[in-house]
Amino acid sequence: MHLLLVFSRHTQTAWNVQRRYTGQRDIPLNDVGRQQARDLSSDLASLPLSFVFT
Repeated sequence: MHLLLVFSRHTQTAWNVQRRYTGQRDIPLNDVGRQQARDLSSDLASLPLSFVFT
């Protein structure tokens, strides 16, 4: 059995750019963050994932 672990950080928000902490707030992604999420989605689509933990 092979185990593949994939780690990914959150994608970008306006607050990340401003170096603000977001811990308790749900800040929407900016244009860069939305593109990062699309790129991650297409990268993960080709992997044989059995589980996803968020």
